[in-house]
Amino acid sequence: MKNKFNTIYEEIMNEVSANKTCELCEKSIGKAEAELSFDYPEKDIKYDLICYDCAEKLANEYADSVKNGDAEITDANKRGYYELWKKCESCDELVPESELKTTNVGELCTYCIDADVSRGEHISIEY
Repeated sequence: MKNKFNTIYEEIMNEVSANKTCELCEKSIGKAEAELSFDYPEKDIKYDLICYDCAEKLANEYADSVKNGDAEITDANKRGYYELWKKCESCDELVPESELKTTNVGELCTYCIDADVSRGEHISIEY
């Protein structure tokens, strides 16, 4: 007889072991990789499951639309809510919005802030 814990554990293991493929490049997406989606309603473009590399290409291709919020790159993380991904204005890497901080020199990821501060740059974070 299965108890509730066994049922939940089986569901989680099935999700983790599921073979996921990028809709654009058809590359296999591993369980440690971000499973991103891209949505641009104005252009009728929607991908539910794409890899990081394809999301970055779309972010570059539609940079102004992503920055304005007309197009969105999101990640359905393990906690069940969607997080917006944006580009750091310093390194141009695509990162979750929660890792970006608004500073006196633009929206920067924590790595760029740390690097700038270690080089003696004055970075002030705006709240």
